[in-house]
Amino acid sequence: MYSISKSYQFEAAHRLIAPYSGKCNSVHGHSFRVTVQLSSRTLNSCDMVEDFSSLKPVGEWIMAYLDHATIVAAADQDLLHWLKANQQKHFIVSGSPTSEILAKVIFDQAQSLGFELAKVVVSETCTASASYAEE
Repeated sequence: MYSISKSYQFEAAHRLIAPYSGKCNSVHGHSFRVTVQLSSRTLNSCDMVEDFSSLKPVGEWIMAYLDHATIVAAADQDLLHWLKANQQKHFIVSGSPTSEILAKVIFDQAQSLGFELAKVVVSETCTASASYAEE
């Protein structure tokens, strides 16, 4: 099996919601790193899985919607109200805005852009990451 991966970095804030009760229930930020992976049993006519540059729309979507945004749970009405009232860039997710949820959101968005991904990995620190893949 052949595979390629492309990484992107963006800055964003979030807070985790109940039932989570640890220190990450306060608004805080990360320098997120996202790695998208494509796999194939065969190579194309150029002997590639895919040209890295063809993944540009994934990076553009990440920068347009997630970079310097607050990633907020739809159920976090207090924070959502404040962000809207103060015209702050935000991105709404269902569920708590964990790295696991963010990996699934990016995976789904890349699929909607026409890419058949093997996996998306989201790192919120240099030592902690979560991933999403479909079997």
